[in-house]
Amino acid sequence: MQEAATPPVFIHVATSRAVDPVDAVREAAQGITAADTCFILAFVPGEQDTALVARTLAEELAGIPVFGCSSAGQITDRGYESDALLLLVFPKQ
Repeated sequence: MQEAATPPVFIHVATSRAVDPVDAVREAAQGITAADTCFILAFVPGEQDTALVARTLAEELAGIPVFGCSSAGQITDRGYESDALLLLVFPKQ
């Protein structure tokens, strides 16, 4: 079997457990740059204001396409959580 010329690039997972939607987006979006990102999938806790989350994502991640939905729960680095904002960040490579 031949080895790949370059190692595979994996998605980045960003989470926030902040209750305030604006704080949650800002925390999860830290370190995400348009130059490195193709698009983001956002899973928003059902109790958060999805319109406010969408506006804040557009402000914080300007230039990056974001697709999302509300969710009853997400699988995070801590296991199943129902109150975490989860961003799956897909690199351009």
